[in-house]
Amino acid sequence: MIPVTLPAQDFENNRPTVQAVPLAELPEIDGEVREDNVWQAIAPFGNLIQTQPNFGEAASEKTEIRIAYTADTFYVSVVCYDAEPDKLVVSDARRDANLDNTDAFIFILDTYKDSQNGFIFGTNSLGVEYDAQVDNEGQGNFNANRQQGGTIGG
Repeated sequence: MIPVTLPAQDFENNRPTVQAVPLAELPEIDGEVREDNVWQAIAPFGNLIQTQPNFGEAASEKTEIRIAYTADTFYVSVVCYDAEPDKLVVSDARRDANLDNTDAFIFILDTYKDSQNGFIFGTNSLGVEYDAQVDNEGQGNFNANRQQGGTIGG
């Protein structure tokens, strides 16, 4: 893998896209995605960039993401590897707590395809649930009806 740096405008125009996989069988929602045959049958994608502390640089640790769906449910599986898991930072374990200054995974669904409005979902190594609505590039109120699991382990 060769890291490529793009100017901000080029990055905006060349965002990676991911294809969600339709599911015939449902995954177990327990945080143990590496042991789940449903998830393991889906090819992961990675090659991510970081937003903090070094915006635009390649992610410092390996991350595997898998996305799938059924007729009425959207699924995301994330495995975030860390060479020093004992140094993970979790500053707040409350639901919808700010994940900005903690080790976390956050993604945005741009369902309006306008790069300004959508939905944010996130979690950290403790499985904290975070969700919000993005409205004109700002966060609004949104509570998702969802289930998730999280674990720390080898």
